[in-house]
Amino acid sequence: MINRRLLINLVAFFVVSFALVGYGVVNLLGNPLASPTVLTTEFPNASGLYPGFEVELNGVPVGTVTSTALTKTATKVTMSINPGISVPSNVQASVQIANDLGEQVVNLVPKQHTDPHTLASGSNVPAQPNEVPADVGQVVETATKLLQAIPANDLNKLIGELATSLQGNAGNLRTLIDAGTTFNKEFVAYEQQFTQLLANAPPSLDAVTAVAPELRQDLVNTAALVQVLAQQGQTGLHNLFANGSSAFTQINNFITSQSANIGCFLHDTADILTNLAQPANLNNLSQGLAYNQYFFGAVDKIAVAGAAKGPTKNSPPDQNQVFLRTRLLLPPILSEQGVSYASANPIPDTLPGAGCTTVFGQGVGPATQAGFSPAAGGHLVAPTPQESDVELNAGPQVPVSNASYRVPRSSAALLLALGALVAPALMLAWGARPSRRRARRRA
Repeated sequence: MINRRLLINLVAFFVVSFALVGYGVVNLLGNPLASPTVLTTEFPNASGLYPGFEVELNGVPVGTVTSTALTKTATKVTMSINPGISVPSNVQASVQIANDLGEQVVNLVPKQHTDPHTLASGSNVPAQPNEVPADVGQVVETATKLLQAIPANDLNKLIGELATSLQGNAGNLRTLIDAGTTFNKEFVAYEQQFTQLLANAPPSLDAVTAVAPELRQDLVNTAALVQVLAQQGQTGLHNLFANGSSAFTQINNFITSQSANIGCFLHDTADILTNLAQPANLNNLSQGLAYNQYFFGAVDKIAVAGAAKGPTKNSPPDQNQVFLRTRLLLPPILSEQGVSYASANPIPDTLPGAGCTTVFGQGVGPATQAGFSPAAGGHLVAPTPQESDVELNAGPQVPVSNASYRVPRSSAALLLALGALVAPALMLAWGARPSRRRARRRA
């Protein structure tokens, strides 16, 4: 006979068992009493998208496609989102290829990472711009036509040759597939930039169309060049490639053996350019170049062109030789007295150039001269190892200034001084011509 205590234990056991089973069913299969969230979206073309295909949110399955229907301007796709899944209100829908068999999936991608609002049942999800799913049926049809175009007798031969060519290349195929997967991921990451590129393509194509005659001429020239290369034959191209390989080998050997000296040369060049790019030095250089034209321009004006004998016995005479007749001392000084220094100047120290050491090794050594000894009172200061290390002797930072180059303004005093020097020279040059004519008459 079942006593009261045993009956209570059995009832409690069955209640707990049913509660655990119910919790497992709800946890694994979802709440059967909760209704799913129904969303809709419209695509210009839903070819290949059928009911039962998955719906993903950021790549995670969250529901299925329940139906597709035609509208006046697009195809309406109805999606059922699993209960308990919250879809942000800023998502956009797109159709992507799910696997290699051509199965498609609707992917919901938020515009931003976070959105406090969620979509309610019956909401419409906007499609991404220019989103047209791939027509898998057309791809399969094209592949079928391609296979049907292969003769049946040659199909086995084709498959055998493919098997022979792919034998032992499993690693290469795996690398090729991985590279293709990486490329697809990178392409998807830069999809927006690629879309902008396509949007900017028409102006670029218009520019290409505007220079179509020049491009056509370039193609003609290229065809002529290819024809010339074809006429050279196998031997000429072989010699070209062989000599090119030898030349690149010599260049590689030179760079490898002289890498330290090349590094030193580039470092010294950078120091020179850095020093020249400083505002004060660049300003001095610009002023020197600007004032240079005043002196040499005046010299060019007073130069006289005339006939001159050829530099060699058989060379013809030069009919346009430039003669310059000037006197550097105005008035001429027949004897100039020397002036001695008030005090003897000290002989400066001799500072030979340091060697060069880079990360590539030891370059050229310090400057030396056999049998050299400084003059009386001078000293020879040998360079230190730190001076030869180009990594330690980094070039100074160049201050950025808009006034690093300045065109010097014309000075009235400078022009008057140059005129005072040029005018007597022109008078002497003009006076030299009659004396030459008188000498010819006497001859």
